[in-house]
Amino acid sequence: MAADLQEQAVQVEWKAAKITAAALKGLIEKILANREKITHGEQSLKKLNLQGKKLESIELTGEDMQAFKRELNKYAVDFSIKKDTETQNYTVFFKGQDVDRVYKGLQKCVENFQKGSKKPILELTAVILQQIRSNLPGA
Repeated sequence: MAADLQEQAVQVEWKAAKITAAALKGLIEKILANREKITHGEQSLKKLNLQGKKLESIELTGEDMQAFKRELNKYAVDFSIKKDTETQNYTVFFKGQDVDRVYKGLQKCVENFQKGSKKPILELTAVILQQIRSNLPGA
């Protein structure tokens, strides 16, 4: 009788292991299939809000935001840019966890501007850089 109970227990454990393995396999397949659907870079503000993360924003002035967009894409930052029609300034929204990567992108754009690039990339003030620096973790 004890041998029968042990046999049944082993069979139940084996079936549970098979079910768990099948569930894990299905989950991994879904993750791999949806991997291409995960987007980084410029998004609508609505999609950015749907990610459930705290959003930060900075205001920038400048005529050409393409260089700044390229830098943010290099650093895999999820962001949204809105232009204020009255002041012609841009507001860049991004996730709070990306503050340090946005800061690096701004630094790179400023370096390119100071090196004498073909046209002004961004007209950044020290106040904006200080604002981002104060938002960095550990600051």
